[in-house]
Amino acid sequence: MPSYSSFSLNHLEIAVRSASTLGLVGAGGIGAPLIFAIQARSWDKVSIILIGVVITVFVLDLITGIITICIRLLIR
Repeated sequence: MPSYSSFSLNHLEIAVRSASTLGLVGAGGIGAPLIFAIQARSWDKVSIILIGVVITVFVLDLITGIITICIRLLIR
């Protein structure tokens, strides 16, 4: 069970990080508004989107790290 939880959390982190990249190539996700803002040269929107992605990934990484530590402590 702990391995499954760890893999699930890792997959969630990867999915959030790749959403912006996929949008840049036309697959939707958060990258779609980013590419539209870049094409419109709306740099204030670009910076807000990028800051939002960085903060989201940072917070998600923090939360999954805390959950992983808690799972490891519960196993012992």
